[in-house]
Amino acid sequence: MDSPAADASRYDPMFLELLALHSSADGYSSVRNPKYGSPFIYAICETLNEKTITNNYELMQIIGLAQSILDQFRDWVRKKGKISGPVVQTIEYVSTGFNKKFYFPELY
Repeated sequence: MDSPAADASRYDPMFLELLALHSSADGYSSVRNPKYGSPFIYAICETLNEKTITNNYELMQIIGLAQSILDQFRDWVRKKGKISGPVVQTIEYVSTGFNKKFYFPELY
């Protein structure tokens, strides 16, 4: 069964060309820290730096780089024993017709 957003995208142009990133897979909680924030946001911000922007990385490459940072974080959390139970911090995305080239304007 399609999600409501995917279903709406077939009829409402407002939902076309949309890419939504989620901080964790469906059914899992995201890791959060009140002092340091979300590892997901940190990973996205780290990848949206001048290197990825000026080297014309594809959007999926940027998401892959962010996932690598989250993987390192997950491994660190497991080694330190900071969280009990399974740690699933993986980027999930939903695309509703997002098929145009994504780019950032030239940096000055």
